[in-house]
This record gives sequence, structure tokens and C-alpha cells, in this order.
Amino acid sequence: MLGLTGHLDALSASDLSELPQLWISLLTMLARSLAGHDTNGTDTTPARRLQIRRYIDANLADPRLSPTTIASALHISRSTLYATLPDNTDGIAAAIRRQRLQRAPTILRDPTNTHPIAQIAAFVGIPNAAQFSRAFHQHYGLPPRQLRADHQPRR
Repeated sequence: MLGLTGHLDALSASDLSELPQLWISLLTMLARSLAGHDTNGTDTTPARRLQIRRYIDANLADPRLSPTTIASALHISRSTLYATLPDNTDGIAAAIRRQRLQRAPTILRDPTNTHPIAQIAAFVGIPNAAQFSRAFHQHYGLPPRQLRADHQPRR
């Protein structure tokens, strides 16, 4: 619990719907620890999910971001990483790809942004422009160039 004091600002910026479950998890661990009981087996899933989500958000532009790099950075095994996910998720790699694609339209719609599509792809963590364009088109139903053109001021 003392370790949390340095992270209260980050915790307060969390998705509020997750905080009750996260705090219950942490308080249960604290109570078991203070009572001299083993804290192994205590449900730390909510705290771990938050940690995973934050790591992905902070490193989304890194093209090397993968389940392996996440597990390594958080000092957990890949199986623990996958066990932390809710049953209805499509996996870490798919979540990373989806988040990368969700960042791209904001950049493409900005009329002041003159970066080439390849550079925008690299900004969101997909260094291969052709791969980015295919994935974007599949996800949004139109190529990134068209989205950009649709949001440029008329001359």
C-alpha cells in the first residue's frame, strides 16, 4: 500500500468503472497480509489489467510492442499475461493493433498535419506503410488517403 502513494495521480486518472474492483483487490491483499495470511491466490487481476493497459498506452508507438515485450517489461510470464485478460477478449496482439488503428484517424483528420501516410503509420507503431494502409482500410472501410482527403479544407 505504501508503494501506491507515489502513484496516486496515475490511479486517479484511471477508468472510474474499474477503481472499485481494483481497490477491493488491493484492500483484500492488505488485510490478508496484516492478518499474517498468505496473499498468494489473492485476485490481483484488476490491478494487473490496469498495469497492462497503461503499459500498452505508453508504448503503442513502439513497433516492437508485443505480448512478449509486455510480459517481460511487467515481469510476468506470457501465460500470466493471457490469463489476466477477460474471456471475451481477442488477445493482446489484436488489442494493440486495434488501438494503433484507433489513433490514426485523429492524425489523418488534422488539416495541419502534412506528414506522409508512411510517417503517420510509423507514429502509431506500424512501420510498414502498405501494411498500415491495408489494415486501416479493412478496419474503417476506406483507405487512409481518402480519410485524409475528405478532411482537408476545400480550395
